[in-house]
Amino acid sequence: MNTGVPVPPVRSQSIAFRVWPILLVINLAVIALCWQFQRSPGYMDSAYYYIGARQLASGQSLTEPILWNYLDDPAGLPHPSHTYWMPLTSLVSSLGMLLLKNTGFLAARIPLSLLAGLLPWLVAALAARLDPAASPAQRSRRWLLAWVLAAFSGFYLQYFTLTDSFILYMLLGTGFLWLGFGLQSTAAEPAPSGKGLWLRFLLLGVLAGLLHLTRADGLLWLLAAPLAAAWAVGRDFYRQPRFYGLLLLIVLGYFLTAGWWLARNLQLYGTPLPGGSQTLWLTTYDDTYAYPAGSLTFENWWAAGLGAALSARWTAFLWNLANLVGVQGLVILLPLMLIGLWRLRSRRLVQAAAALWLLTFAVMTLVFPFAGSRGGYLHSGAAFQPLLWAAVPLGLDAVIDWGARHRSWKRSQAWSVFGVGIGLLAVVLTVGLYAARVIGPQPLTPLWDADERTFQQVDLALVSLGAPADAVIMVNNPPGFNAATRRPAVVIPNGDAVTALAAACRYDAAYLLLDVNAPAGLRPLFDAPTDTAGLTYLQSTVGVQIYQVTSCH
Repeated sequence: MNTGVPVPPVRSQSIAFRVWPILLVINLAVIALCWQFQRSPGYMDSAYYYIGARQLASGQSLTEPILWNYLDDPAGLPHPSHTYWMPLTSLVSSLGMLLLKNTGFLAARIPLSLLAGLLPWLVAALAARLDPAASPAQRSRRWLLAWVLAAFSGFYLQYFTLTDSFILYMLLGTGFLWLGFGLQSTAAEPAPSGKGLWLRFLLLGVLAGLLHLTRADGLLWLLAAPLAAAWAVGRDFYRQPRFYGLLLLIVLGYFLTAGWWLARNLQLYGTPLPGGSQTLWLTTYDDTYAYPAGSLTFENWWAAGLGAALSARWTAFLWNLANLVGVQGLVILLPLMLIGLWRLRSRRLVQAAAALWLLTFAVMTLVFPFAGSRGGYLHSGAAFQPLLWAAVPLGLDAVIDWGARHRSWKRSQAWSVFGVGIGLLAVVLTVGLYAARVIGPQPLTPLWDADERTFQQVDLALVSLGAPADAVIMVNNPPGFNAATRRPAVVIPNGDAVTALAAACRYDAAYLLLDVNAPAGLRPLFDAPTDTAGLTYLQSTVGVQIYQVTSCH
């Protein structure tokens, strides 16, 4: 919508050109600071992807020296990797290691950090092109504000330069929507055509495959591809051969990228999608670590009662809604996001994104409530985040238009005040959140790396106790422990000492480490360390109780 601001087109279009060197410096500085204060994966997901990359770069292929769950009834170590989490993040991260011939964490994060550096520019381009009726001055202002929001991204900043799937999912999801539905296409416009249409839908299938290789729920995006094909063909699409030809191209593109992965799983497990199906029958989140996993059945889920199932889904709904408001919307931005998207409601891209978001939210709330509320939705919803940021400037334009009509606001002055204010507030909130969650009160020893420091101190204690380097350790966070110490590790199962001993004996674990996050059944052994059947207490180090597995009888 034209605001009527009398700014010459040449000058307005040159604003982005004039400021891009400054923005590039800011871009690089933010990434460098993240590297400085986050020198370790920091949490299980990032550590897992890092280990996968390290194995690939070391010539160990798709295997892992850890077990972080028992869902696929693993035979032992080493274990086939990425049977629950998908492999693309590790594959991309391994490129940095191979290039530098180094298997350290810094080398692994380089490719994803470079992609993170591209994100603000993509979001800015999206914001400038969503509304074809905008004046050059409006597009320039929207471009700049969207860039700032993506560069200073609130809660998301702490994840962008790590070995995790956030940045890949954002870029791939935006690319899928852009390619499949166009930026400015509406239902009233003619369907696209031309020789490039066939290549476009082949690439759409490729993107669907890459989304699936990034996250298991990325398979949902393949369901949206037929909608794009139907729109491309037009009215009565189901009667036209071209529609089915486009579907075949989508499927071909998908199998070109994900087919090798499905074939590998089929060979190893007899099914193309082996990981996580038992999580349908969780009754608590801790059941993710059940041993043996065969206890996760529909019968046990039903025996827990319908009330428990409904309560879990209501809790997941509240958590996922909180993530939408607090993380994705940063509270203050959500109203502008919604207003901007409403203003673009006739756009095919916005309609498709809304449908896919609703499907994602429903799956992470109703189907996988425990995984969804513990981070699943936060990861999956990241695919829509660039569009949400890009919608903010359009929402602000709509608010200013209302103010100009009803409160006699001067549009250019209002944009200067509100646009700068929103940008500065995003910067302040991002810096505050990052300082509180990553840096902590002692910048020389960042809070983010606390777990790695603990794991390394525990490793020194194990060495002093005579633990061999290849001794399998049973610990609460096997990926994090292995990332810090290189020791093989298996997860503490949900249960008591008998359950832990059974799993330790099956997977040859020599030591059990209990920390404050010990399962309820093992909490007595953490609070009051003592010998018990098959487990001998050795010592306490940095809040961790060290036990040795001494008997499997």
